[in-house]
Amino acid sequence: MSDTHRLNQGAVTWLTLQPSQPGACREEPLWVAVLESLAAVDRDSHVRALVVTGSWDLGANPFDEIARLRDVQAALRACNVPLVVAISGPVSATGALLALAGDWLLAEDSVRFNALSTALDVGEAMGLPWLLPPAMSDASVEPQRSIPPSLTSRQAAAWGLVNEVTAQGQLRARAVEVAWRLAQGPTLALVAARRLVDAAYARSFAAQYRAELDANRVLRESADGREGVRAFLEKRRARFRGS
Repeated sequence: MSDTHRLNQGAVTWLTLQPSQPGACREEPLWVAVLESLAAVDRDSHVRALVVTGSWDLGANPFDEIARLRDVQAALRACNVPLVVAISGPVSATGALLALAGDWLLAEDSVRFNALSTALDVGEAMGLPWLLPPAMSDASVEPQRSIPPSLTSRQAAAWGLVNEVTAQGQLRARAVEVAWRLAQGPTLALVAARRLVDAAYARSFAAQYRAELDANRVLRESADGREGVRAFLEKRRARFRGS
């Protein structure tokens, strides 16, 4: 049966996707397990960063699962802590749609992203274009700049689809390093920035400007905001707590 495995390592939690077989995007237990795990992360005030890893070969034809994919992707984007996605093995169209929800994407150099054109097609129905890097988003609407149906991890990095490519066997160590760096940072501000970016496409300039001012006020008045000011004045490293 498809499932997830959640492992707490101090301030960093690992969520491992465990489909029962490749192409398991139609298996309801997988989606239920992902949503329940994300809800548990949001309830745990000790968690300050989340790494999602496991199998990304979740099915090459996600059209039948648009509603569920939208729910899972929305839950990933709404996560209360920074989200690192660590990718190894083949990535299907469905896997790519979920992986793009991460704040920082790492991929081993052997990774191959398959059926990207399918991911882009179904992504139109999910509002995916605003998750794409500019070069790829432009290519999706310009026939002369067509996106290859399959990309290596290094090609994906060149397109801006992933942030880093790691050597074989180094993915987990690098994911730990990135997650801990994010966990020690101003996580309230990092998540607020993500949410402001996500909402910007549906707002007018004036509305977005007001939302950013409001977010800035809330962050300044938070315990982390006050700690940041104190640390600056005392010329020391800030000790953020996510509150």
